[in-house]
Amino acid sequence: IFEEEHFDTATPGALFQLHLAAAVAQSESEANSENQKWTYRKNAAQDIHNIGSKHFFGYDGNGNTLVPNKDAAIVRNIYAARIRGKTYREIAALVNKTGALTIRGNHFTPQAIRSIIRNEVYKGDLQLQKRPSQNLITKIPDAVQVRKYIRNHHEAIVSPEIWEQANRGRKK
Repeated sequence: IFEEEHFDTATPGALFQLHLAAAVAQSESEANSENQKWTYRKNAAQDIHNIGSKHFFGYDGNGNTLVPNKDAAIVRNIYAARIRGKTYREIAALVNKTGALTIRGNHFTPQAIRSIIRNEVYKGDLQLQKRPSQNLITKIPDAVQVRKYIRNHHEAIVSPEIWEQANRGRKK
């Protein structure tokens, strides 16, 4: 029994009503998804973006730009440790010994360290539409995608040279 919709699946035709309601809900969800993807594409094409305030460790966001914060020194230490040959696991252990926590309040993992090292944000660049939007049903990435790479978008925590050194050998 669905109280809000006022039908009972034990009655004739109720199953049809249920399927019809599900189809309408799915159609609305697909329309909302397409509208949101269209907005992202349009904004990316016009260099309009909102970074937010809690997306990147070591930065504070104020809408359209990023400003290094007190955790920027930890980010620099992460890059320096990687250049010295430390593994992601070793770097995570070193950072965790300092008592630092991720932006979500968790301990650092090797994956979190890898994400920091590989992210172009830390050298002052920004890539819009980094992860392609997906088809709602199949989860296959959409073919229509506006990817924009903006160099020198905000103040860097590490120089491009240090970023390159830390990422050297990544493709091997």
